[in-house]
Amino acid sequence: MSEIEPEKTFLQGLIQAAAAFHHYLGRNFSGAQSLLASSAVKLQQFQPRYHGIATRKLREEIVQWARALGEGTDPGRDNLPTVDRA
Repeated sequence: MSEIEPEKTFLQGLIQAAAAFHHYLGRNFSGAQSLLASSAVKLQQFQPRYHGIATRKLREEIVQWARALGEGTDPGRDNLPTVDRA
């Protein structure tokens, strides 16, 4: 990717979250949890609203999902986070 910082890290965080939920839907909970944790770290440096996305809310949901999957709990397909406009 040729994007410059901080957009590069922001996009990587979003892509990791999307890939994590792809793993989740394929029942690869370990892979999903790992990618969600990485995504949360990348997204924590951004303001609550960044590029029109409610970043804080998304990150909080990502952290909850990572924690649940790490504890062996399946939060359920009906509870997948959404990307909200800020």
